[in-house]
Amino acid sequence: MAKIKLYYQPFYNYDSDSDDDHYLEIDQLDDDNYLTWRFQLSNMFMINETWDIITGKEVPPAPVEKLQSAVVNSPEGQYWRRRMSCWMMIYQALGPTYRTLYVHGSTNDDKYDAKKLWDHICERERAKRNPWIFRRKLAHIDINDFDDIRGYLIHIDSIIWELEFVNSQGGEVQNTWKMPADERTFWYINGLSEEWEEFLLHIAMDRKLVTDPDALQDRMRRWYDHKERQKYADVRCYKCKMKGHIRRKCPM
Repeated sequence: MAKIKLYYQPFYNYDSDSDDDHYLEIDQLDDDNYLTWRFQLSNMFMINETWDIITGKEVPPAPVEKLQSAVVNSPEGQYWRRRMSCWMMIYQALGPTYRTLYVHGSTNDDKYDAKKLWDHICERERAKRNPWIFRRKLAHIDINDFDDIRGYLIHIDSIIWELEFVNSQGGEVQNTWKMPADERTFWYINGLSEEWEEFLLHIAMDRKLVTDPDALQDRMRRWYDHKERQKYADVRCYKCKMKGHIRRKCPM
C-alpha cells in the first residue's frame, strides 16, 4: 500500500525549524482502503483548520476569477491559498490510477475546487461499496477463528461500522444510519459455535438482550471469562507459575 507525507499544520502558523515536525504519513487511496483514507484525510483538514472549506460551511468571499487574482494577504487571497492547499492534499493522497479518474479526467470548470473534488470522490467510492458485501462478511464470521470473545466482538463491530458508514448519506452525523439493535444482536450470536449452546439457552429467556447489544456483549464476555476460569482451573501457567490460565493468556 503506497503512502504519502502530507503537511499538517496551518501554513500561517509555521513555527518550527524542522520540516519533519509538520508532516504525517497517510495511505494513498486504493481499492480497499477508502474508509481509512477518508478518516485520515478528514483529520488532516481539521488540523489544518480547512475542514469548513471541504464541507462548504466556509463560503468563498468572492467569485473564482477574483480569488485567483487576489492579493496574497487579502481575505480573498488567504482563502484561495487555503482552498488550494486542500486540493493539493486530496490530489497527493490519490494513487496514480485515481488521479487519472478523478482529477485529470475532470470536466469541472473550476479545476481547483477542493469541495467538489472531495464530494465527487466520496460519492463514487461509497457507490462502489454494496452494503450486502458487508452483511456477507458478517454471515461468514466464526468465533473459532479468534483467540477470544473480545477479538470476535471487535471484528464484528468493525464490519458493522463500515456498513453503517456506507449506508449513511455522506457519512455526516445528521445523516448517519444505525443498524437496528435486534439485527446487531443477531450478528453477535450468529458466529458462535456449539460450545455456546448453553449460553444461548440461558439468554433465550431474557428478552432485554435481544434489543440491547451492549448488554449482550457484556453478558458474552462474562460468560466467556467464567468458562475460561473453569477450563483452566487446574492448569498451571509456565510463566507466572500460578493456576487458572495458560502462558499465552498470562496477565503478568
